[in-house]
Amino acid sequence: TVGAPQVERVLKGFNATILAYGQTGSGKTYTMIGEANAPGVVPRAVDRVFTRVDATPDTTWRVYVTCAALAQFAARAQFAAQFRSNL
Repeated sequence: TVGAPQVERVLKGFNATILAYGQTGSGKTYTMIGEANAPGVVPRAVDRVFTRVDATPDTTWRVYVTCAALAQFAARAQFAAQFRSNL
């Protein structure tokens, strides 16, 4: 499944990134987060990590997670620039 190879690398001590990129309205958030009855990539990946952590109580794990959402709003920037020029 999507994200499984990255989770396996993380469990071996490597860093990993799962990225969603696409046009507005194309389903990036739904794909990454999902719904209660249809979890997305992130909840499934986190579940997989902690399933492994729970299955190896003799191992000390340190888990760090960073989540970032970046968006480009060129239309808003253009509107703001035009508004300032009219003052």
